Amino acid sequence: MARPLQPKNKEMLKKVTLSYIISNAKFKYTLTEHRIRFAILDNLKALSGVPNNLEIRNHKFRMHKPQNIHAWEVELPMSDILKYMGSENTPKKNYQLIEDAAESIQKKIFKVKNTETGEFWAAPLIMNVYIAPNSGMMRFLVADWVMVALLDYKEGFREFEFEKMMQLKSPYAMRLYELVANQDTEEVIPMNVDTFREWMGIEDGDYKRSYDLKRWVLEASKKELDKKSPWSFDFTEVKENPRNKRSKVIRYLITPRHIIENENQTLYKQALQSKITARLQLSPQAYEYLRYNLFFDVDEINKNKKTFIEAEEKIPDFIGFLSSLAAPSRLADKPKAYIVGACRRKAKEY
Repeated sequence: MARPLQPKNKEMLKKVTLSYIISNAKFKYTLTEHRIRFAILDNLKALSGVPNNLEIRNHKFRMHKPQNIHAWEVELPMSDILKYMGSENTPKKNYQLIEDAAESIQKKIFKVKNTETGEFWAAPLIMNVYIAPNSGMMRFLVADWVMVALLDYKEGFREFEFEKMMQLKSPYAMRLYELVANQDTEEVIPMNVDTFREWMGIEDGDYKRSYDLKRWVLEASKKELDKKSPWSFDFTEVKENPRNKRSKVIRYLITPRHIIENENQTLYKQALQSKITARLQLSPQAYEYLRYNLFFDVDEINKNKKTFIEAEEKIPDFIGFLSSLAAPSRLADKPKAYIVGACRRKAKEY
């Protein structure tokens, strides 16, 4: 019997941010193709927007912007995918699955349409894949507009537990986790059957009967999410003629459901902590000094509270240190950014 995937280190205790542009895009991926997608997203999560630098390095992950082509060249360690594939297959088999998925994902187009402007994009997630023998690295291109879509959070975003997503065994469960994660449990998500099928990547010939779609996609995904995921869903079928049991199902009403006991407790506590205002976490003296001496507003303090809390915990005379920043910060182009950066650097000294 295959052993369940277990987190091997603290790096797996993390969340991944997914832009609405990508979560709303339409595509059909296999389980391994989804894992490639999320491994890319995981490595990109530290970036806020498309970088201006022509080269970005994060451990073995590398992004490079060649001149004169509308794409980024990316190098992704194979281990970033292999370590999440569990032990149901041999390492050689998992490696082959990744190679097969890297080939097939290039043939699959995901589509994005801006409903306000009418703009339409269609492209594979990655292109021109190259894997050198025994290199442990996968090299590929990501089109400029795809990179923008991956990193554009202006339209909103969803966050989900990376470990939980990678543990899922069904690509349909993965897509539904994307749909419901961290959504309002009081709000119903309506989806016409045709829209649902297209968004899930279900081929026209698959699950043609409403009963099969319900059993093998919705109910099977719900069962897996109920067991493994901190977010699942309930659903209701809406029929063309509600009075006729044999009437055609035309819509699903999907209601997100939060399962706290399935949360990673470390991440759950961090999330709760992040919702507590900085006024309750900083000393009154530090909070008041930031507000009335250094002129931070409430939102600015809350935005940088992690830095300020850590600095107050580590720097022996934190108020004295803040006082020493008042004069030089006035000479800086961005005084508040100067203060935040100084606090962060000083805390690292301890």
